[in-house]
Amino acid sequence: MGSFKIKGVSLKNGENIKKIFPFIIIVLIIVFIVVIVVVNNKSISIDDYIKENITFSGYNGYGQVEEVKNIIDYERLVKDLEIQSTDFSKMIGAEMILSDCISVDFNTNTIPKNLKNGDKVEYIIIVDYDRINGSGFKKKLKGKDKIKKSYEVIGLEEMIEINPFDAIEKVIVSENNNLKIVNFQIADKINNYDIIKESYAGYAGKSYSFKVESDTIYVNFNVPKIANISAGEKITVSLAQPVEKYVERGIRFTTDKQEFSVLTAQYINSASEITKTSYDVLIDKLNQFTENENGNEYTLQDLYFYSEKGNYTKNVNTEIIAIYKFKSDAVGSKEEYVYLYIDNPLISSDGEIVENSIDVGKPISNNGYNSINELETKLAANENGITVTAFEKITF
Repeated sequence: MGSFKIKGVSLKNGENIKKIFPFIIIVLIIVFIVVIVVVNNKSISIDDYIKENITFSGYNGYGQVEEVKNIIDYERLVKDLEIQSTDFSKMIGAEMILSDCISVDFNTNTIPKNLKNGDKVEYIIIVDYDRINGSGFKKKLKGKDKIKKSYEVIGLEEMIEINPFDAIEKVIVSENNNLKIVNFQIADKINNYDIIKESYAGYAGKSYSFKVESDTIYVNFNVPKIANISAGEKITVSLAQPVEKYVERGIRFTTDKQEFSVLTAQYINSASEITKTSYDVLIDKLNQFTENENGNEYTLQDLYFYSEKGNYTKNVNTEIIAIYKFKSDAVGSKEEYVYLYIDNPLISSDGEIVENSIDVGKPISNNGYNSINELETKLAANENGITVTAFEKITF
């Protein structure tokens, strides 16, 4: 009978075959591992290029998904497939080929919207491996033909929830040249945000703004046309812009319209009509005005109700007049008396002055007077064609 050798070991008639069997198994395992390594070095898996995490834009309850194809890392996939060129334009072309061969869509009939934290968004990924692997890459792409990938919505910021009508303290209807004018009395704050009381084109007296961090939120309102109305009757005020406009800026307005009982307003006819509340408002507005006169010192002395009537025109004009002791910042200046005025202020049907009608102005001539009596005498005196019908001190 014959014999054979394995690595220099002679075995006769199959003797001791059991002794070399473990060596044969080890050799086969090594060969198998080498084959696997070689094969894997020439192919990559699509699973490694599907992002584990994606970002969502918007706010909690109003979130949106990113562009669907962004869940595949195409740039890294192109590099790892080793295109037969390092030319940038060809690299971009390769990305376009891959994105065209990989279909990514939502596992729903519609694009998910108004997402909130904790929601799930599922994608369906379909890959055309034959086309990709026939496009000249050094390595092959492998994986399932159809892949489902689910993501949890996280990281959406909370919305700031506000009722925009909370800023409207009063809705006041006044008359000007036989037209009914609607204005609002606006609060100083809304949800602890400072309100900026400004008028914007087309929304004079019916708008305001407030700042959230560095973003200024402008709020404008529409009101119905009014032919005639009495105090206590109701009108509906609505937002001039849709609430969706504010959602994209992190603001959720809880309603877009609200009903208000109106106040009516008319010009003040006497000092007795001014309440303590209105008096305090007037003083505050006047002092704010003088505080802006940098370097000059104003001290309030007296407040008056003033009215005059044209001898020929018969027109009536009313004013609130404030007399101040004044000293400029000029070297060697002396104290003198000057006055400021509020022209034709309105009083509403609840007995309070209408803040929107308070517009402080300076007299045409700001030459000071040496005494308060001298200035009072000047203001109370009739002028050519004008009769002073009231010059009443306002006190509390």
